[in-house]
Amino acid sequence: MINVGLIGCGNFGKNYIKTIESLQDQCRLKIIGRKSPQPDENYATTNNFHYFFSSDVRACIVCVPAETHYSLCKLALERGLHCIVEKPFTLNYIQSLELNLLAKSKNLNLCINHIDLFNTGYRLVKNHIKQPTFLEYDIAGMVKRNDCNVVWDYLSHPIAVTLDIFGGFPEIVDLEGNDDYVGVKLKFGEAYARLNASRIKPNKLRCVDLWSENGHCYFDMISNEIWDNTSDEWKLLKYDKTLPLTVLLKEFCGAVEAKEVRFSADLACNVVKLLEEIDGRLK
Repeated sequence: MINVGLIGCGNFGKNYIKTIESLQDQCRLKIIGRKSPQPDENYATTNNFHYFFSSDVRACIVCVPAETHYSLCKLALERGLHCIVEKPFTLNYIQSLELNLLAKSKNLNLCINHIDLFNTGYRLVKNHIKQPTFLEYDIAGMVKRNDCNVVWDYLSHPIAVTLDIFGGFPEIVDLEGNDDYVGVKLKFGEAYARLNASRIKPNKLRCVDLWSENGHCYFDMISNEIWDNTSDEWKLLKYDKTLPLTVLLKEFCGAVEAKEVRFSADLACNVVKLLEEIDGRLK
């Protein structure tokens, strides 16, 4: 079991607390760092980061406004702590590269919470569709971050999935949007991806449609249903529906406990690079 420290206790931070409490055999929340620490009967809290980083923790979760990810993650890595960082990793590609290299130089796990990559349904779809040629990802109406626009907030998810599936770095062939909506078409050699993200639609939407020459799978992350059309008729696929954050923490804590480096920010750096390019073109 490893001791973990959490920086940030907003909506996303509370999800980490709840999940860690369900994994008492693998990790324990030792301390919470927050801007205005309030007494907590279950955890030590502090706004003194010198005290936070000197506490008995092996890993740190950075769950604060995006503009502070770089500085806090750097402090944690410099002090030899394995890190989980909420998306977006940083708001600057060069800074993301710096942190990734720092983690590698110290043999530390650096995991960016692109949560779809830890979704067991997504992993099933990725393994089920061989040699994909087209991906469509639509996301809308989810919890809205106030510290960044829709590109850095919502589009982080579909870009992480797209890069994970196709690899490499794409060409932007079509782009439109504003602070609350963005649509982008990406080209990966002979394959394409169409990504749509909106913060102004009233209903939640989060779905991946992955195609190959032999058919496609449609994954609705809200209903947790996967529909397969690679045979003569549609069929609903069964899968293990363990919560993605539980999967992430189990795999991350397992790596730390085993003293193995299984996580890097290689993909996350390319996510930041593409987000930066898209955001720059829209401004």
